[in-house]
Amino acid sequence: MSKKQSAKKLNKETEKQPPRKTYQFRIYPTSKQINVLETWLGLCCDTYNAALDERKSAYRMAGLSLSYALNVPNCPNAKRCAPS
Repeated sequence: MSKKQSAKKLNKETEKQPPRKTYQFRIYPTSKQINVLETWLGLCCDTYNAALDERKSAYRMAGLSLSYALNVPNCPNAKRCAPS
């Protein structure tokens, strides 16, 4: 089989396969890294919940649906209010 034929065969096989959409990685953090990751996760959850509460309050009070662009400027204020 020539190089051209094998290349065509390979192309046909790869065309049949759906593209890989995600990759999964395993990490094995140390206990110190676990503490840092848990702290970051907690901060992310708090930030998300504060933004969600802001959106719900705006809709409940004024009937406004806040977009991401309108919600982002309030994030630094929420961070200042959060306990360290």
